[in-house]
Amino acid sequence: MRDAVFSAQGLTKAYKGSAVLDGVSFALERGKVYGLAGLKGSGKTTVLKLMAGIAAKDSGELRFFGEEPPASVEARGKVGYMIDGPVFSETMNVRKNLEMVRLLKKVGNRERVGELMDMLELSGEGNTDQLVFRQQLGVRQKLGIAAALMSDPELVLLDDAAGGIDPAYKSAFGSLLVKLTSENSQGRPSKTVLITGSRLTDMIGYCDELFFLDKGKIAAHETRKSILDRCDIRYSINTVSSEAAEQTLKKLFSPGEYQITSEESFDILSPRVTEAELRRMLEINGVLVKSMQKQGISIEEFYHGIVDAGIVGGGENA
Repeated sequence: MRDAVFSAQGLTKAYKGSAVLDGVSFALERGKVYGLAGLKGSGKTTVLKLMAGIAAKDSGELRFFGEEPPASVEARGKVGYMIDGPVFSETMNVRKNLEMVRLLKKVGNRERVGELMDMLELSGEGNTDQLVFRQQLGVRQKLGIAAALMSDPELVLLDDAAGGIDPAYKSAFGSLLVKLTSENSQGRPSKTVLITGSRLTDMIGYCDELFFLDKGKIAAHETRKSILDRCDIRYSINTVSSEAAEQTLKKLFSPGEYQITSEESFDILSPRVTEAELRRMLEINGVLVKSMQKQGISIEEFYHGIVDAGIVGGGENA
C-alpha cells in the first residue's frame, strides 16, 4: 500500500472464551479519514484497543509505519486515541485537565493546550473555567479529542467520535478532520484518522473510506463515493404548503438535497436519513406531511443490507 501508516493481518481476540475478533485484516494510508462501522458488540472498540496497545491480541499481526512487528515504543508514541469515551477529573476545569494530559504525555510545548482549545472551540465563554462535571456531552467529547491530539500524533483513533458530537459542532468537526489530514509544511499529508460508529449516517460525511465490521470480521470495505452512488434515494412528499416548508428545508438540508416540485409538494434527495427519521424531523419542525413516497435506499438501509446478508469480503475495495 502507498504510504501505509498501519496494517492489521488476521487479528483475533476472545474474552472469557467468546470470540470478539475473528481474523480481522485491513490497512490505512496516510492522509485519509477512515471509518470502522459496526453494530454494538461487533468488536470496533476492541480493534482500537489492540491498535492503541491497551489490550493484547490473541493472534495476528499489527504493523505501524512500515515497521516490522512488534511495534517499537517510538511507533506507539505516534498514536493518539480516545477510546471508551473521554475520561477526566470531574472536579477540574477544561484547561487544567488538558494541562494534566500535557504533563502526563511529556509534551514540552506549553502553548499546546491553548492551541488545542482554540482548534476545538473550547475557549468560549464558560468552557475554560467551568468544572468538567458541569459540561455538556459535546464539550466533554471535544475535550477527549483534544487529549488524543496532545502529542501531535500521526495516527489518531477516535471511538464513537461522530455519534457523540454536539449537532451544532458537526460541521466544525468535519473541518477539523480535513485539517488534520491535509498536507503539512513539508507537502505530506499530516495525519491519518480512524473513527468508529454504529450509525453510518453519522460517519459518511466524514470518512473517505469505511470498513464494515460484523461478528468479528470485516464484512466489506467501501469508499464514500461507492456508497453514495448506490444510495440514490428520493422522498416525494405532499404537504399543506411547500412554501411554508421551505424555511425548514433550508435549515435541515443543503441546497442540493431538496427540490420544491409544486405548491404542495417537494422532494428530498438525501441518503443520510431514513423515512422514519425524515418524517419525525419534518413534524418536529411544524411541517405537516400528508403523504410520502420513497424510491431507492438510504445509507442505513445499505448498511443493514451488508450486515443482514452476512457478506464477507464484499465491496469494490475488499
